[in-house]
Parts: sequence; structure tokens; C-alpha cells
Amino acid sequence: MLHILLLILKIIGILLAAVISLLLLSIIFVLFVPIRYRIEADGKLGGKEPLWMEIKITWLLRIISVIFSYPGNAGLKIKIAGIPVFNSSRKRKKGPPKSKKEKKKPVEGKGSSEKEENSDSEKKPGKEENPQKDDKSEKDENSETKGFDGKESIEGKENNASDNESAAREAENAQTQRNPLKKFFSALLRLFRKLLDAIRNIEYTIQELCGKIKSTMENIRYYTDLLQGEIFRSAFQNAKGQLFRILKMVKPRKCRVNLLIGLDDPAGTGQIMAIYGMLYPLIGQHVFVQADFEEKIVEGDLYIKGKITFIVFLIAALKLYMDKNVRKLLKMLKREDA
Repeated sequence: MLHILLLILKIIGILLAAVISLLLLSIIFVLFVPIRYRIEADGKLGGKEPLWMEIKITWLLRIISVIFSYPGNAGLKIKIAGIPVFNSSRKRKKGPPKSKKEKKKPVEGKGSSEKEENSDSEKKPGKEENPQKDDKSEKDENSETKGFDGKESIEGKENNASDNESAAREAENAQTQRNPLKKFFSALLRLFRKLLDAIRNIEYTIQELCGKIKSTMENIRYYTDLLQGEIFRSAFQNAKGQLFRILKMVKPRKCRVNLLIGLDDPAGTGQIMAIYGMLYPLIGQHVFVQADFEEKIVEGDLYIKGKITFIVFLIAALKLYMDKNVRKLLKMLKREDA
């Protein structure tokens, strides 16, 4: 029994070790295996297809590849181990149109109409066959006369109530006409109350505006002091250094841009070449510009190749998190007690 229990524990340990090793391998692959990218483009202004572009991203020795192309077979393609998983440019095959079965409606002929008429005539009895109908009609007439009498009594009551209301209103109007001073003073009192309410509202709005202005001025003063402090300077220097390190690792390994530019005005073309000459010490190794002073043309091609590794982002995030000044700065920006 103990031998079987030890064997089960051994199998469970082997499975746990295999799962943990797979997780560690996947984490190592994600952090250290770079994602490679390549961008190619070619274009000519005024052509039938002014721009052609292809973006290719591969990972883990091209086991996973993503390709985006435009305009030829425009769309996104994803492959895993050479097997296409997703292809948005693939046209869906349309199946044959489904034939709709039309339901035949029965045509109504003369014979059917005659049969219906005969059946209706058989179902409807004549006046002589139902003598009870006269008795029912007499009862209905009696009930209708009773109903009319009830309605007339209700209408009379409503008219009496409306007459009483009109008489009360006339009495009130007569009283107000007899006391014009009372009416004048009541209107004046209402106007005075409205003025008091307006003055109170203005006072409240002025107090709110003053409070908001005071709070904004305090916030501006607080943040200006914070930006001028030593904590912000050290945290900013650290963040700037990590950002430049990330850009240095992410920038393309190969970059080549060829341009042929010609404008309507030769002076404009000359200005563009003058700007290129000013920027040549910075971009001269990767960007090549040629001028055409005779024709209006804008043509060029682009080739960029590089890689991105996630471990660079992780190291930069850890360095920023371990910096005490950065943590203090975040707390001070949130107005928390440092």
C-alpha cells in the first residue's frame, strides 16, 4: 500500500515539475526571444497604385509570423509553424444560390364561390324562422331608453357643479375688485421675495467661484513647488535615461530610404534640398534624397528591419519601481502622505 502511495506521489511530482518547467520556458521565450519586424514600401505620386507596403513580424525562429500587405492581396495573414491560422484577404467561396420553393396558392374558381354562397344562404335563417328576434329587439329598446335617462341625470349633475364653481369664481373676482389695495400689496410682496431669492443666489455663486479660484491657485502653487523640487529632478533623470535606453534597443538595425523629389517650382525643390543638407549629419546614413528640377515627381522606397525584446521593458520598469524618488513623486502627485 505504501509503495502505491509513493508511486502516485512520484507521478504527481513529475507532472508538477513538467508544468513548472513549461511555464519557465514560456516566460524565458517571451522575455528573451526577440520579435523581429520588417517594413517595405514603394510608392509613386500619381500612379495607378501610389503606395505598396508590406509589414512582416516573426517570433521564435519564424514559428509565428504575421504579414500585412497592401494593396496586392490586401489583408492580414497569421501563420503558426507554416500553417495558416487567419487570412483576411482570402475570398469566401459563395455556394450555389438556393432555390426557393414557391408554394402554389389554390385558385378560387367559380364553383367554389357558388358553394360558399350556397352554404351562407343555408346558414342564414330568414326572418320568419326566428320569432324570438322581435322580443330581443323590444328589450334592447327598453334598455336604451333607460340608459338615455341615466345619462341625462348625470349630465344635469355635472352642469349644476360647473354652475356652482363659476359662481364661486365670480364671488372671488368681486372681492378682489372691492379690495384693490390688498391685491397691490400682495403683488409687491411677491416681487420683494423674488428679489431676495435672486440676491441670495448671486451671493452663493460668488462664494462658490471664490472657493474654486482659491483651490485652483493652491493646486498650481503645490505642483509648481513639486516640479521645482529635488525629488522631481532625480526621478525625471532616471525616467529619461530608461526611455533613451529603450529607444536605443528598439530602434531599427537597418533603415534605408530613397527619395526622388521634383516640384513645379525649382525654388521649392531647392529649399527641400537645403533642409536635407542641414539634416544630413543626423540622417545622411539612412536617407538619400535626389532632386529633379525639370519634372514634377515624388517617388521613393523604404526598407526598415529591426527587433524588439521584452526584457528591456521589464528591466526599465524594475529600475523605475526600485527608485525611491519615483515612488515618492507618484504619492505626491496623488496628494497622498509620503
